[in-house]
Amino acid sequence: MSIKIKYSPRLVAFLDVMGFQEMLNGPKEILENFYNVLNEEITEKELFYQSAALADDFQKITISDSIILSVKFEGDDEEKMDVFRRFLNTIAIIKSRLASRANILIRGGISGGDLFIDQKKNLLVGPSYVQAYEMEGLSDYPRTIVDPRVCSLFENELTPHEFVTEINQITESSSVALLIPLRSNIRFDSSSFKANAIQLNWFLPALWSNTSLNSFFKDLRKRAALNQNIFQKMIKLFGYLKESEVLLTDNGSYPPLSGRRQELREFLEEQGY
Repeated sequence: MSIKIKYSPRLVAFLDVMGFQEMLNGPKEILENFYNVLNEEITEKELFYQSAALADDFQKITISDSIILSVKFEGDDEEKMDVFRRFLNTIAIIKSRLASRANILIRGGISGGDLFIDQKKNLLVGPSYVQAYEMEGLSDYPRTIVDPRVCSLFENELTPHEFVTEINQITESSSVALLIPLRSNIRFDSSSFKANAIQLNWFLPALWSNTSLNSFFKDLRKRAALNQNIFQKMIKLFGYLKESEVLLTDNGSYPPLSGRRQELREFLEEQGY
């Protein structure tokens, strides 16, 4: 049967597992745990979309160490914002749970525009996918950044600052900052986190989790001591974790499981934050 490619407006995320080569060279149980947790989390979010937002047409493709997620991006500006929030929240949950449950760090990029995706045929093509892939390549540590070109996909074209502010508006489905605010941060010293991209605030779901973060933090300590290249990435990650924790205070939003936040604070204090 011939394949006919027909583009439609969609959001797409390209996610990549950091340290996958080491996983391949290690015990197969680590690799099995990764795929088990990944399949469980993606299946759960797929069921969420089918029950709460079937019209989003959530689709996924997993290839080795790469995860591609996509949803339709249609409607008026308000409907598009709701779709974007759901998509960002889904990615944040997947990333945070892979980190807290399996010590798997993910970096990635998100973009939008013309795309053709067929998960049954494992087929994906379109300029928005290329853009998401490019964004992932710019993520120099475990973070996920949003292509600023998405700001032009709304009828009332937004600046990056306006886009982040609008996404972070409190709604029925979201009461936390899904994106890191684009502003100067003068609360910390010169080594502090600085926003140089539209960046997903992916760690927040872990603070609401029943899963202790101590194993995750133990793994970060181990990674930071491996070599200079990884150490630099970990320093940037630690700065982001501090920023994420501070945003909870800024927004007056406190997770009910205060033990997770205490674990985070103790870890950051240990690192000098």
